[in-house]
Amino acid sequence: MAPAGTPAPVIERLNAAIAQALKTPGMERTNATMALRPLASTPENFARFIQQETGKWAELVRLSGAKAQQGGETGRSALSALSGAYRR
Repeated sequence: MAPAGTPAPVIERLNAAIAQALKTPGMERTNATMALRPLASTPENFARFIQQETGKWAELVRLSGAKAQQGGETGRSALSALSGAYRR
């Protein structure tokens, strides 16, 4: 991802560099250790994927009735819990 309005040549250069980095032995080992299988793609395909996922998850949230929370202790506590779980 890049900020909106990033020139296309910059996006293309970033995409090529990321695709190349994903093929390095160190990155392949790290991904294998975490059971990740990254998929290099085009910026256009990635944009389509993000649009599809956003629509899918937005609909799921709408159907669930979940509401966003604004700040407060609850938000910080949830974030701390997630951060702690990730580090384990």
